[in-house]
Amino acid sequence: MVGEAIRNRETIFKTDLSEEKGAFIQIGEKIGYTPKSVITAPIFCQTTGNAIGALQLLNSAKSIAWTDNDRALLEQICHSVSQTVEILNQ
Repeated sequence: MVGEAIRNRETIFKTDLSEEKGAFIQIGEKIGYTPKSVITAPIFCQTTGNAIGALQLLNSAKSIAWTDNDRALLEQICHSVSQTVEILNQ
């Protein structure tokens, strides 16, 4: 989902991961964490506009129906951390 969010330059959210496959499932199995829902947003360079990373939130307590407010908040957080991510990518 991280790659998909970066490729498509958009925030993705899924509320039921029971049928999904991905690294988060394999990692969750190893550490005893079973994600039920996820929201992923790309992080963009403020200078070039290129995607330079993504921020992904996983919820294991229960499936969450992510809202447009959740999306907007995550996108704001991504914007806030973008300069730090850019420095870390150098």
